[in-house]
Amino acid sequence: MREGVRSQGAPRLLTLAMCLCVTLVVGMVSAVNLAIPALSASGLHPSAAQVVWVVDGYVVVFACLLIPAGALADRAGRKGTLLAGWASSPRAVCCARWPRTWGC
Repeated sequence: MREGVRSQGAPRLLTLAMCLCVTLVVGMVSAVNLAIPALSASGLHPSAAQVVWVVDGYVVVFACLLIPAGALADRAGRKGTLLAGWASSPRAVCCARWPRTWGC
């Protein structure tokens, strides 16, 4: 392959990777929304307004982490930052599910 010329599969692979990233972001936010009934039924007995604050707080923190990640990708390289984000997602899920096991 000549320098500067991409194969036909590269745009499709890139599109698939970006679709997976968007799906991951939407899934992370949706997971908090799915936890609302369990949160409401917990021993804390939060009001509806308090549950909304928890969900909104999560979304704001998540968005505030995505913006610096984009700036890091601009400086350090998009591919490496994307792969690091993908690699950290399963560990974050495992730390949330089994906090004492994973040493989080």
